[in-house]
Amino acid sequence: MKKNPASASPLVLKKGEDRFPSRPAPSHFYKYKYIDDDHPEYSSRIFTHNELYFCSVNKFNDPFDCQFQVDSSCSEAERRSYHQYLLEKYGTSHDRHKIQETLDAAEQHLGPGLTKFFDKMAQNQTIREVGQWGLYCLSAVPNNILMWAHYANAHQGFCLQFLNEQSQRFRVKSNPEERGETPEFLGPFPVRYSKQYPVVNFIRGDRMTVGIKTCFTKAWQWKYEQEWRIVDINGPGPHQFLPQCLTGVIFGCRMLEEHKKLIRDWCKDRQPAITYYEAKQSEDSYSLNIVEIS
Repeated sequence: MKKNPASASPLVLKKGEDRFPSRPAPSHFYKYKYIDDDHPEYSSRIFTHNELYFCSVNKFNDPFDCQFQVDSSCSEAERRSYHQYLLEKYGTSHDRHKIQETLDAAEQHLGPGLTKFFDKMAQNQTIREVGQWGLYCLSAVPNNILMWAHYANAHQGFCLQFLNEQSQRFRVKSNPEERGETPEFLGPFPVRYSKQYPVVNFIRGDRMTVGIKTCFTKAWQWKYEQEWRIVDINGPGPHQFLPQCLTGVIFGCRMLEEHKKLIRDWCKDRQPAITYYEAKQSEDSYSLNIVEIS
């Protein structure tokens, strides 16, 4: 029996890489951070263990993140195939004759209403699945004053600089315990900004790329972040990066000297060594200058 396109898993991101928004990759990626005095180990492990923590979208500060709308338009044949696929996958009976009887009765009484019901069920299930993925967010810019204010504790934090040149692409190891269908290494993809939610039609096969559409689309108000994301469908948690990818750290213009010393101490045995920078307020404009320091 021919499978409905919706039977493709929404979790296999690599099958839809050609559908990512097109944008030239920057030579460096940046991550705005700060040191939590109650838990400095959260920051120290970046430098001492080459470790980044992927979090769940459920912990993001934007409730609109990873939302989408469903389009239920389809032909009668597509609707029938979709209903049959769902009954075979989620129904209590595996008897084909009973499935057909159930399908006939349901379509006679409910018709398109049944499609919307199934779509809502699939939408809720997809939101739950995406909520279990691990995401790591990066930026293509190191000097955005809003990002320093929002993500680096009002300019008291720091910014990581990761190399992403042709000879050394920035990648991280995927979850080693349950890798599933994801590759061993994962790389960043650009976020697309929009005024509307991405539209998904489960019936016509968009289920296979719903993860891409939801995780890599954000509200246009966030465009200034120039965000790139790494997604691990196997869940949040610590992920390892190659040590040579971390090439620098930028101290915020309000960063405490004791926090700068902590980072220098954590990095004293790093190989290769990293370069230190400082964000300095411009004297004549609302901007930051990133200056290399010794």
